[in-house]
Amino acid sequence: MGWSHEWYERNKEKIAERNRRNYAADPEFNRKRAKAWRKANPDKVKMQKQRHTAKYIDREIARIKAWREANPERAVQAERAGSHRRYWADPEKAKSAAVIARRELKREVINAYGGKCACCRDAHWEFCTIDHINGGGTAHRKSSGLEGQAFYLWLKRNGFPQGEYRVLCMSCNFSLGHYGYCPHVTEAREALNEAVA
Repeated sequence: MGWSHEWYERNKEKIAERNRRNYAADPEFNRKRAKAWRKANPDKVKMQKQRHTAKYIDREIARIKAWREANPERAVQAERAGSHRRYWADPEKAKSAAVIARRELKREVINAYGGKCACCRDAHWEFCTIDHINGGGTAHRKSSGLEGQAFYLWLKRNGFPQGEYRVLCMSCNFSLGHYGYCPHVTEAREALNEAVA
């Protein structure tokens, strides 16, 4: 039997009333029938869920936010429990997913700041790190508590602020931090002086 959306809209109250009567007459039978229909029609079930989510998403988000604000301790516990459940369901998958996410974040941050060392031009993201141009990286880490991935997330959330940070390879960054200069710069100056002379 073919029916249109318009027909359904005109008759949805009658259909709802009929469904309520049928369900009340034999709830167990109707529950089993609904379960069988859902199992036989997963695509339709998925489409219904998507329509329902799209229709009530704002209301659901507001409800969840209100509950989290009213129950902050329980919200943290629920989030941790969910993370633990997902982790222990397949620890190897969780570990590899976390590694992939960290690598993608680092690549994104390195690319946002030029994608290669500002000193020696090394473009291997594995060797690259973020340098505070005017120094003060250690003080910034101590005051903010941001290190490693947390620092990269902070940069991303703040729109990759420019002018304060740059990409340096670990060798150049180490040399600048410990000796106050990078040998690459010294070598470049000597080569330039020889070329000019």
